[in-house]
Amino acid sequence: MENHIFSGLADDAARLLAMQALGVQPTCRKCGAPLSGRSAASFLAGKRVKCSLTFECDWYGTWRDHTPLHRSTLNDRQFLALFYRFTLPAAQSGIAEALGISPATVREWRGRIAEIFPRDAAA
Repeated sequence: MENHIFSGLADDAARLLAMQALGVQPTCRKCGAPLSGRSAASFLAGKRVKCSLTFECDWYGTWRDHTPLHRSTLNDRQFLALFYRFTLPAAQSGIAEALGISPATVREWRGRIAEIFPRDAAA
């Protein structure tokens, strides 16, 4: 069971915060073209969408494509909690217990987050 600062956050809010933390915009994850209004709304809602450039690009996917969360089993709240806790000194076992994940997952994601947001850049 999750027990952390983001555990009560609604799915939509958690997704939008995770997208913001990773700098994801409503654009094609392959060619970068802006998504049309309807596709952009679906994209922001976490649904699978097709690139607006139908004949020029064959991308079909979700906002997680081409991000560290692609094919990850972490939900958006768990990612946000790891992202937040990355900035705080805490034992991996305590973080894992609070998030309902393994200490190995905490180690793995600390490394991934460090690659994306080096501590020097965050300060």
